[in-house]
This record gives sequence, C-alpha cells and structure tokens, in this order.
Amino acid sequence: MDLILNRFKKDFEYKEITEGSYNNNGDYIPGIEITFSFKGAMLPINEKDMQYLPDGFYGISDQKLYTSVALRDNTKIKDIVTEEEYTIYAFKGYNIINQTFKRYFMKKVVKVNG
Repeated sequence: MDLILNRFKKDFEYKEITEGSYNNNGDYIPGIEITFSFKGAMLPINEKDMQYLPDGFYGISDQKLYTSVALRDNTKIKDIVTEEEYTIYAFKGYNIINQTFKRYFMKKVVKVNG
C-alpha cells in the first residue's frame, strides 16, 4: 500500500554499517558501510505534531518524514537533491492504517566549520 502521493515524494538516503566479524585466523574484519535509498515526503512540523514530541525537544528547522521504510533513532537522513542532512529523534506509527508506515521527526544537521 502506497500512502504518499507521487507529487510529494522526494529521494532520500541513509547509511548503515554492518556488524564486523572474525575470520578463521581470529583476525577482526570490520563491517562495511551500505547506503540505502528510499522515497518519502518531508514537511515542517506543526502544532498538532507537538503533542507526540517531548516538551521542548523541537526547533524551527525540525521536519517530519512520512515513509514506509523502517528507520532507527539517531539515523542520519540525507535529502539527495538539496544534500541537507537530518537526524531522526522520534516517530509515530500508523498501525491501524498500515503496519510499516510511520511519521518520523527529524532535526536538521548543521555543520560547524573549525
């Protein structure tokens, strides 16, 4: 079931590092970084969203992301077009409508020079 209208979909990506392992000689082999691409709809948070967030935990640049992709807290999301990055800090599920569809709340990552 696709719950997002095509005109609102944007391309995003995130990275995960696989778990490392040991070879037969006992040498540690580090995990590898894998990039995943997905589609979602990003909108600014509004007053209604604030009831799902911890008090004082949101800012003016926070966004919400609607997608069916399972994401973890603290996952860094990148908007492929603008190259802006966001960090997931909370979510709300829509289990009655669809088991996998979620609204994620994100903070914009601001890079500091120096």
